[in-house]
Amino acid sequence: MEQIPYEIERKFLIRYPDMAWLEAHAEPSRIVQTYLLSPEGTTDRVRSRETGGRTVYTHTVKQRLTAIRRIEIENEISRGEYETLLRGADPDMNSIRKVRWCLRENGFLYEIDVFPFWTDRAFLEIELTDEGQSFPWPEQIKLIREVTDDRSGVSILKQPMETVLKRLPADFPAQVEGAHRRRIEAIAARYAGRMDSWDVCNESATDREAGR
Repeated sequence: MEQIPYEIERKFLIRYPDMAWLEAHAEPSRIVQTYLLSPEGTTDRVRSRETGGRTVYTHTVKQRLTAIRRIEIENEISRGEYETLLRGADPDMNSIRKVRWCLRENGFLYEIDVFPFWTDRAFLEIELTDEGQSFPWPEQIKLIREVTDDRSGVSILKQPMETVLKRLPADFPAQVEGAHRRRIEAIAARYAGRMDSWDVCNESATDREAGR
């Protein structure tokens, strides 16, 4: 008998992580996630995930059983299949763009999702082998609360982008500008004296480990 592919996952809202620490300890992937039209109780989505210059496309169908446990069927697909499935995107759901940082620590994989519209918080997800399994919390990550059974994020995805932007704090543009400035300053400090110029947009997160 074929084993049912379960996903057991917990999700947490966290304070915006220390990016310099993440760059030194985790691997980043850039993800574009689009939800497709699907029956009630089922989540159907496609993802484009770029890691280290290589892009992988996946199609995932999930059926919720409990707050933590889901049936998950995930398959890697071609770019052509990805683009075909995009035609069935749910018009009421916004696509999600995020950077996922994969942190391997204490024998666990912690996935930290950083979004372009947040400068003060992020999400952390961890997959477990059992609903009651315990795990150590990464010392560098500041917990706000667990949101495993919180469905409020879905309502945001269904709102027009103009509405989402109105919910952002008044100083959001200044926060983003400050985050960009700190990022540029960190890159300048890292490469000072080693090269005459650099491309901030294409600066690689692996340069540090490669000694470049």
